[in-house]
Amino acid sequence: LKSFGVHLNGYVRTDDGVDLWNARRAEKKTQFPGELDHLAAGGQPLGLTRRENMIKESSEEAGLPADVASAMVPAAGIAYRCDLPEGLNDDCIFVYDLEVPAEFEPRNEDGEVASFERMPVAEVLERLRTTDDFKFNVGPVILDFMLRHELLPEDDPEYEAVRTHIQRMREKAVGV
Repeated sequence: LKSFGVHLNGYVRTDDGVDLWNARRAEKKTQFPGELDHLAAGGQPLGLTRRENMIKESSEEAGLPADVASAMVPAAGIAYRCDLPEGLNDDCIFVYDLEVPAEFEPRNEDGEVASFERMPVAEVLERLRTTDDFKFNVGPVILDFMLRHELLPEDDPEYEAVRTHIQRMREKAVGV
């Protein structure tokens, strides 16, 4: 069965570029404990629209007030299929972007997040390339964000491969 989720790219514009907020998952999480995740994310339940769910998750996971979270912009759908130890994962993530004020400090309300890290996009990209710090499905969503906001330089040696792969993931999500 296909499953669905929502992810929020929380970002800050600075004089030096763009920073992304990332949540470090609590160690008590049964899946991917201690790994980096988006500012807020969650599975899509019945009975809530995707937007309502993203606002709810943003409040629970990052302490975002509803009036701030309501400024989020629907961005893309990313679909993928992969094998995990628990079985085949066939997912579609509905992505939202939210520019948060520079003074915003996320705070977890539901115990699912241990801490938050605000990182320049270049550092996020380097960590995606060289570490396993991020939860497996966060990378494509961040790379999609970087492409849409023109934050991944076209002269990057992996630019074309990333663009092609992300485009395929977007196409798989169309019509879902």
